[in-house]
Amino acid sequence: MTDEPRGTPETNPRSFSNSWRSASFADRLQIIGALLTIFSLLLVWGQLRANNKTNKVSIRGQLYEREVEMASDEASEHVLNTMWALVPTNVRTQAYASTLLRLVTSDPAVLRSKSAAQLYHAMYDVGTLSNPGRRAATQDLRTLYLYAQTNLYHVHMALDYKRDKILGGPEWETWKGLLRESHAHPVLIATIWQGYQNRYFSRSFGLFLQAELLRAGPTDVRDLKTFDRDREFICYYYSAMCNAHWAVSLPDY
Repeated sequence: MTDEPRGTPETNPRSFSNSWRSASFADRLQIIGALLTIFSLLLVWGQLRANNKTNKVSIRGQLYEREVEMASDEASEHVLNTMWALVPTNVRTQAYASTLLRLVTSDPAVLRSKSAAQLYHAMYDVGTLSNPGRRAATQDLRTLYLYAQTNLYHVHMALDYKRDKILGGPEWETWKGLLRESHAHPVLIATIWQGYQNRYFSRSFGLFLQAELLRAGPTDVRDLKTFDRDREFICYYYSAMCNAHWAVSLPDY
């Protein structure tokens, strides 16, 4: 008795060989074409993976390069260092705002500002910019404001990169600390107010800001007294941000 090859025609090498010999020239071309297509797709997939990895490395590199540039700016512009000024926790609300703002300006309207909106207008209203004395008195403040904007949107980019899996979770933790370190500086809060008014940041970033600056749990806060003072100040200086639905109207993408 002759042993027959085991297996189905699809898996039996002898059956496949017989099928190949019996196939027409056109059928053979179709098979070869299908195999070449699969091979080409695998090559493209491999190239895309390599390109994607290269792009991620490049994007991360740009993020860190910008961080170095910002550090260099701080070294050359002493006013930028005031963003990180440490204020005792018993200095609160209006006194907290004026203590920090006096480091960069003597303008009375700025020092009297009781909200992020008032501070922004004191910096940029035509009455300020058309008055030589007030314009000079608020120049450093505007420089600090632009620096706060740079930090804010730098963290926004890092959050977007985390969403796109360019930054990993632990690496993202090292970036978001930039905002917590500013301790709810009134200029930072004015930057958030202006960005919200003009829809300059996304809903996911707005929700992050609320969670990071207003609703972080005790296990995520190293200095609870300072965090509580900062949260109290934000609700005083930009009360709308403390509304649970504040971020809903922001663009979602």
